[in-house]
Amino acid sequence: EKAIHVINSPEGNRNAVAEHALGMLLALYNKLIFAHHELKQSVWDRESFRGQELAGQTVGIIGIGNNGSAFAKKLKSMEVKVLGFDKYRTDFEEELNHINHVTLEQLVEDSDVISLHIPLNPETKHLVDEDFIDKCRDGVVLINTSRGGIVKTDRVLSALSSGKIRGACLDVFENEKPQTYSEEEELIYQQLFKCSNVVLSPHVAGWTKESLKRIAEVILAKYDRIFRS
Repeated sequence: EKAIHVINSPEGNRNAVAEHALGMLLALYNKLIFAHHELKQSVWDRESFRGQELAGQTVGIIGIGNNGSAFAKKLKSMEVKVLGFDKYRTDFEEELNHINHVTLEQLVEDSDVISLHIPLNPETKHLVDEDFIDKCRDGVVLINTSRGGIVKTDRVLSALSSGKIRGACLDVFENEKPQTYSEEEELIYQQLFKCSNVVLSPHVAGWTKESLKRIAEVILAKYDRIFRS
């Protein structure tokens, strides 16, 4: 309203987010975190560390913007079937021709892995709730590298405990300030952090040395275009 230009740079860290999401997924499938900690305790139990291959799985991506597109490109050579849903985008580049575009309902029902790449707003808040989870395949894996508020944490925790969700890769959380946890949140997060079927990181999916530089370059390039026009 005041003619102030607002610039963001999602292009700058989309590759970092995509690599992080794929890394978390592979770590979960291959039980790398579990094996790492057990082996450091001199536990050499190969059968317990037997993993699962990603090839042959169906991966659903909700949101085919900068981050969702980058993640889909990483999956192109992974021998998986990629399903995609984006409510607001219909035009896709040739590099994304391996995505099977489906409804949200189809994606939820048919995916072995569901990865979230959408913004947090009134439309998406608590998208992943009890009803969403109930419609998923038994043993689905959930990835969230977008915003924590999209996921209802207590429902995901219950599904992790029951096995409805086989595993979760979570880089973002509803409350990312542990010092402000309510008693209820403290209990929920303590239980979540103890789960052996999760891979967790503190909102660092787009947090690389390369992305720090690339974000600055993107902002400067956009700034330059604005003031040259």
